[in-house]
Amino acid sequence: MTDCIFCKIARGDERASLVYEDELCFAIMDYLPMTAGHVLIIPKQHASLLNQLDPVMQAHLTATVSRIRVAVNQSGIPCDAAHILLNDGKAAFQSVAHVHFHIIPRCKGDFFRFVFRTSANLFLEFLWNPIMGHKTRRDILDEHAAKIRACLNQA
Repeated sequence: MTDCIFCKIARGDERASLVYEDELCFAIMDYLPMTAGHVLIIPKQHASLLNQLDPVMQAHLTATVSRIRVAVNQSGIPCDAAHILLNDGKAAFQSVAHVHFHIIPRCKGDFFRFVFRTSANLFLEFLWNPIMGHKTRRDILDEHAAKIRACLNQA
């Protein structure tokens, strides 16, 4: 897709802080990270929803997410735990209509939190609090990408 930001990055038409790349997918630092070390894992094949990818690609993505999650933990970027997140569709707050997983490092006592609330009819609301990411300088994103990439290369 020509106007999709992730497709542009995959083609090399847009710059990103690259963490990982293979023939099927790539991983970049989120330019509006929720926390330091927030990584996106993205298939090169354009698909809006996870079920539009074949099972082999889905398995490859989840294996890549797991591998990068370990590297984030080993990178020296503060990380006691992590959220692994897929917003699969507009109603699930998917901001770019191209499948992508988030790895969001968490530290005890940080200010980012997910809140789940049930209403009277038992529907779940998904609220993010307090802010949706913050713009981060490219040199910092590149530095974080290099730290994670170094841990991937050591494995």
